[in-house]
Amino acid sequence: GKAYSDIVEEAAQGIVAEGTSLDKLKEAEWLANELLGVKRFGIDIEAEFLGYNIPVEIGQTCVYLFTKDSFLYRRINSILRSVDTVTLAQVKTLGPYCWLLYWYLTAHPTLDMGTVYRGVNLSDEQRQTFMKETDWSNLDEFTVPNSCITLAEFVSTSKNRQLAEIYGNTLFVIGLSAYDETPMPTVLGDGIVSYSVYEMQPVPTRYGTYIESMSNFPEEEEFLIPPGIKFRFEKYEYDAANDKHVIYIDCSK
Repeated sequence: GKAYSDIVEEAAQGIVAEGTSLDKLKEAEWLANELLGVKRFGIDIEAEFLGYNIPVEIGQTCVYLFTKDSFLYRRINSILRSVDTVTLAQVKTLGPYCWLLYWYLTAHPTLDMGTVYRGVNLSDEQRQTFMKETDWSNLDEFTVPNSCITLAEFVSTSKNRQLAEIYGNTLFVIGLSAYDETPMPTVLGDGIVSYSVYEMQPVPTRYGTYIESMSNFPEEEEFLIPPGIKFRFEKYEYDAANDKHVIYIDCSK
């Protein structure tokens, strides 16, 4: 198997290749050199198929580079949003870096965040894609409702609502506690106990990491959510005082 140092080398080469194609070679070389600076922490550490054993120094550097105002985060999220058109070349160039970033976030979740916020500019049509009501009547516990929203990119959010409200015409209020159904015992008489009654209990989700200490912009109080997390629409409000559309979404278990 590959060592993490090998993946860091591939990630650095890929960033340079992608930067070259975008006429951003100088920027790409700086990013790559920062990454190569922590390559030594991955020597002789074999990368597992699920990368939970990623060295912290490598993971934190990947986070730091993602928060830089560079082509890197823009390019990655642009590709992830249009995954149907991604090329094999892009998988080779940006895949290793994305893998490292994804597994660091997945291996180091922040469990006590509760609610985070994201401000964006959306058209009415774009907002509608996030506002599908869930019809639970025909679903069993193994079916993912088609109203679930899957965010395909690395999503930057803030734990500070006022900061998020600075950006865009739409504010996402993102709940990070999923609700888990816990069987509650009911005594039916004659000592018979039924567990058919379920009570919804909020449980912390393992989706996303508070990255303030690793960020290029710590004042943004950033919480970074990895791709592929499913959310469900809860409610919509229009804040007339601030001319802001507010969409509430929650993590979907």
